[in-house]
Order: sequence, then C-alpha cells, then structure tokens
Amino acid sequence: MVIAAETVESSPVHVLPTARSARALFPTEPDVTTDLGTVLARAGQRVRVATSTGERDTEIAPSCIVSPAPGDRVLVVGSRDEAYVLAVLRRGHAGETKLVFDRDVSLSVPNGRLRVLAKEGVDLASPEALGVHVGAVEVDAAEVRVAFSSLLDLVGHSITTKTKKVRVVAETFDTIAGRIYQRAVNFLRRTDELDRVEAKNIDRRAENLVHIHGENAVTTAEQLVKFDAAQVHVG
Repeated sequence: MVIAAETVESSPVHVLPTARSARALFPTEPDVTTDLGTVLARAGQRVRVATSTGERDTEIAPSCIVSPAPGDRVLVVGSRDEAYVLAVLRRGHAGETKLVFDRDVSLSVPNGRLRVLAKEGVDLASPEALGVHVGAVEVDAAEVRVAFSSLLDLVGHSITTKTKKVRVVAETFDTIAGRIYQRAVNFLRRTDELDRVEAKNIDRRAENLVHIHGENAVTTAEQLVKFDAAQVHVG
C-alpha cells in the first residue's frame, strides 16, 4: 500500500522573542532582553512592572496603542538603562479597551474606505472643535437630534427640505430675506397679542371673499379712502 504525501505550505509561526533573539534583533545593544510582566502601577507614560527579574520602571512605547492598566500582562523589552512596554498581551480586568496616543494621530487610507462598526453605538467627544471636510455627507437614521447651547450657523448656497411635518418652537424667530414665497392649501395663523405689518405697498387679493372682523375697526388715510364695487353696504 502506497500513501501519497501531500506538501502543505504552513503559515509562519510567531515565537515570543527570548533574550537570545532580542540580542539578534538589537546587535548594537548586547544587554537588550525581553520579558513578560504584570503592571503594578501607572503614572502618565511611566509604568511599574513586575517581571521575572523583579520590579522595574518602564515607559510605554509608541507601538503599545492599547493603554496598559494595573493587572495587565505585558511584553517588556529593556536594557541596563531603559525599558519599554511594547504590547498588552492579556487584560487583567474586564472593561473597555483604551487606545491612547499622547500626540496627534492621523488615520490614512490612500486606496480604500475607512469603516467604523459598533453594535451599541459610536461616541465622539472633544472639548474643542470637530471638523468634517468631505465631498458629501449622507445620514440615514431613524432619529436625528442636535443640541447646542449658543449658536447653530448654517451657511450654504441652497437648502432643500422634504418632510411630512415641521414644527418649530422658539422664543423669537427672525427671518431676513430678499424674497419670501409661501404656498399652501390652507394657511392658518394665530397671534395672541399684536400682529403688525410694515410695508411700502400692501396688495391682497382673494378670488371669492375677503372677511375682516373685529370688535372695533379703524381705517385711516392721509389723502384718499376709496370703495369701488357694484354694491356697497354700510350698516
């Protein structure tokens, strides 16, 4: 019986660097070693780590983007004069994972798209300004809520809104425009106190009926008051 063996290419196996491999990576630093450690305490970018050779003060390397916390298992590389935490291997406590950068950070995707997926939501928080500079913005949501404490400033060439219902509640509402055109099947307006219109000329036209009613009515003119109709009834 002949069994044919088939050659299978296996993926490379990454082995944790030892002291010998660390010296191979850093030939100019003969005292460089790597070790596993547990974070004891943290102050800023400095971390106190317990390793196999004892406790040691280390600095968080820029490559360690997951923020170490007390209880985390970390990879430490160091020499006689300096030591760094390269990566967090295992979290010591359940909770959120923080990616911390102490300087400006840029995410660049020259030939593709950047997607952020989250099942329970995405939060953006900053005490300073948030800038968005894109060719187009598309928002598809069941609800959109915007809260601002002082000013909402919209500047653009044109605004088009298509919706079933619009409700605006405000203490004051000011509109300044060169021309305002409104068209509706029914136009209803209620003013509890004063309704005043100041214009150079007022022209109101109705196809069927114009009805003005009040407890008192006063019409004054400096020169002429004219009523022109087939019939005029007074009283």
